[in-house]
This record gives sequence, C-alpha cells and structure tokens, in this order.
Amino acid sequence: MGFEAGIKNRLQPFPLSHLRGGSDELDMKEPSAQSTNIESFRLDVDTKSRAIRQLQLDSCQRSMDACFQSQIRPLLDRLEEMVCDGASDDTLSASFKPYNRFAQDAAQILSESATHIDAAVQDLQVQLEVMQYVGMGGGDPVSTVDFERMPVDLSMTARMVAESRRELVSATEKTLDQVWGQHKTLVVEHFFEEFERKFDGLIGGSKQFN
Repeated sequence: MGFEAGIKNRLQPFPLSHLRGGSDELDMKEPSAQSTNIESFRLDVDTKSRAIRQLQLDSCQRSMDACFQSQIRPLLDRLEEMVCDGASDDTLSASFKPYNRFAQDAAQILSESATHIDAAVQDLQVQLEVMQYVGMGGGDPVSTVDFERMPVDLSMTARMVAESRRELVSATEKTLDQVWGQHKTLVVEHFFEEFERKFDGLIGGSKQFN
C-alpha cells in the first residue's frame, strides 16, 4: 500500500495515452520531408521521455514502499512494543521514567530510520539515472556509465529523488508522532496516578483531616 501523500500525487505522472499520434493541426499540414523528419524525431523523443518518466515514478513508489515496509516499519513496531511494555504493572514502578526512556529510544529509531532512508534514496538515484541514461542516451552497459558526463538532463531525476526522501521522512515522522501520542497518554496517566496516590497519602497522614 502506498503512502497517503505518495510521490505520484506530487509529481503528476504523464498519461501515455495522450502521446499516441500527432495533433490535428500537424495532420492537416503538408510539410517538407525534412521538417516531417524533424517533427517526427521531436515527437519520438518527447514520447520516450514521458514514458521513461512514468517508469521512474513507478520506481520511486516501489522503492519508498519497500524501504518503509522492510526497514522503517519494523523500527516503529519496536517502538510501539516499548510503549505497550511501559503499561505493564512491573514497569509502572517508582523507578519508571517513561519520558526519558521513550526519548532515548525515539532518538535511536530516528537515527536508524535516517540511515535506511539514505541508503534507499541512494539506490533509487542510481536506478533513475540508469533508466534515464539507457532510455535517452543509448543503452551502454551500466558498468560503463559515467553519470557525471551524461548527455541527458537529470534535473527531473534529482527532483524525484529529493521528493522520495521527503515522503519517506514525512511518513516516518507521522507514524512516530502517532506512537508518541500513545506514549504521552501513558506518561500522563502514570504520573497522574502517582500524584493521586501521594496526595491521598498526604491527606491520610495529616491530623487535620483525621
């Protein structure tokens, strides 16, 4: 299942059905053979570029979903388990410091998540660049590709990579916020109960109320 605000919603993929054939205006004209060849070449390049862009968008979505489900989701599940463990009777003791404990675990989760996101985005960038190069630059073996000297425009690829990173970070933080909301409830309930218990003890031990 993709993200609620996936990259496809942000970048608007190009429908390939709109690219078949020329416009009515072009069909009605009778250009010279040379201009026809040039126009045909331009349409072919444009169609190819849009098709590659669609493949790249699909690759972005698959990479984000895979990274989130296989790498980040287990980390967040671990955090959720910690929250549930914090609700047990053994944990709710005088030495229980849920905020400090959660803060440490949350920081570790974010650090690990960032590492996985960086690795996934780096792999995604290579995938997108190879798609762009093979599709527009000729089909050379991947091992011979010199990405620094590509005769193709990688600006859209860079934008997709940046957008994928933002979506992954956003999805991670959103889920973490949900877990934090659960944990805040646990913290408040625990300390409120502790306050009530100590306040009752104070009243019970006061001669004024006996």
